[in-house]
Amino acid sequence: MGKLADNEKLKLRALFYNNLAAGAVVGGAILPFVNFYEQHLSVIEFFTRETISHVGQVLLPIGLALAAACWARARANKFISRLID
Repeated sequence: MGKLADNEKLKLRALFYNNLAAGAVVGGAILPFVNFYEQHLSVIEFFTRETISHVGQVLLPIGLALAAACWARARANKFISRLID
């Protein structure tokens, strides 16, 4: 293939990983936080209800999602750096 076609393939791969990162942030970080907020109207109310054990159920998915998003963005940057001038 030519240089232009190779560049387009790399751009599409980078776009895929970039979209994967965005999906991981929305699905894995924002949605658990929204769910937490719906169940506990305020942070003060959360700590007074003695439901601190539920923090892990919120923070673990958020941490994993952010780690996956960072990995996907690094992968996208790797493909973009391979573009041919």
